[in-house]
Amino acid sequence: MADTPSPLSPRADGTPEASPGGGFEGDPDEACVAIYPGPAGSLAHFCELVDGKPELIPVSEFVRWSSTAAFPLVPSRPAFRVWRKIKQNPRFDGADLPSERAEDLSLSLSLESSGGGDFDRSRETSTQPSTGTGSAETMENPSGRRVSCHPRPGSIRERRWGFRPVREFDATRDRGWFVNDDGGKAQAEADCLTLVTVWPVYKGESFDLWQPDTSKFYDSADVESVVAHLQTKRLAQSKTRRSAFAQQDEATINDSTTLPCLHPRIAFRDVTNPTNTRTIVVALVPGNRVIVHSAPYLLLVEGTVVDEAYVLGVLCSMICDWQARRTVELHITFEQLNALSIPDPGAGHPVRDRVANIAGRLAATDERFDQWAAQVGVPVGSVTDEATKQDLLAELDACVAHLYGLDEADLGVIYDTFSRTVDYSDRHAAVIDHFRRIL
Repeated sequence: MADTPSPLSPRADGTPEASPGGGFEGDPDEACVAIYPGPAGSLAHFCELVDGKPELIPVSEFVRWSSTAAFPLVPSRPAFRVWRKIKQNPRFDGADLPSERAEDLSLSLSLESSGGGDFDRSRETSTQPSTGTGSAETMENPSGRRVSCHPRPGSIRERRWGFRPVREFDATRDRGWFVNDDGGKAQAEADCLTLVTVWPVYKGESFDLWQPDTSKFYDSADVESVVAHLQTKRLAQSKTRRSAFAQQDEATINDSTTLPCLHPRIAFRDVTNPTNTRTIVVALVPGNRVIVHSAPYLLLVEGTVVDEAYVLGVLCSMICDWQARRTVELHITFEQLNALSIPDPGAGHPVRDRVANIAGRLAATDERFDQWAAQVGVPVGSVTDEATKQDLLAELDACVAHLYGLDEADLGVIYDTFSRTVDYSDRHAAVIDHFRRIL
């Protein structure tokens, strides 16, 4: 990839003109934020970075990256082009999309603290209808899969789905709801495939990428008491405008069989690190278990299970993870999650549908996901060997990169800068192979 043009480019009259970093055109009269790439891996690298020109980012673009004017850790000048391409897509919470309830978004900025340990401070999501591209021209690739000849989606201004991150239990404050056996009783019942009287209490280590259950539980919980408690808490919180449950309809709220703990749902680890193998650790966890605050879950407040599978696929991709590594330090806060840019051309786009299909197959590992898999339209337990799994993961990255609007050079930047210690050249090659079939 060619280096970013100098921030000072001549105007027609020969006077210097500010040029935004990353190779993007911008309004020369708009104020810019000067950002140097970093962090540097050595003194020589540091000197190389500071001796060069800073990247000039228009203020109107910079303030969309976070609500706190945080500077991303973008390791190189070519990486700024990738970062800025990714950030052209809407936020996870839809706060930058048109909404008739725009005034509601500001209400969710404050921390909601309620009984039972549920902290909900995410932003309201847009409920506007999608501008999906509908059916697109497709072709058959050598593997027999249908891939899109449709151009990459342009600016997405609306979407049909919405999620709110929710903390279900606080590990300390809600300790009284647990058995206090470090998960022993739940493990015993899980081994017998019953889980009738007690459920596992999940923590961050209870799941991993595409692994819904590691058998590392935080505790056990009595089924009858925690279900009654969570239903009571949901009824109370639904009356609070800032609560995620306020976005559910009355019939859902009053029906205890719709409680999230009874069904598969997306959960993510709160504790992380940009130097870990992966920064975003998210999984579709089975129903019949509750979760402590170190693993918030995503409440689907708008959309379908297919949308849930699609979002799961994007979050689990290395493309989205590369984005998160630019800003996340020790925790994935609700604000950082909501600020992630998520592409979505809408249902009916073949590449989008392929992402949902791949994620559905990888997530539906056993009979605990029977109903969820049926709604997504995928078989259960269909990924039975490591070679198939790795091929699907490479295809997933290729599809997500396509939806973000990236090109082959951008993919090279992502895999070259993803880690300082791990060589992803083999993964990169596999992704490029799938990427070219899409194009």
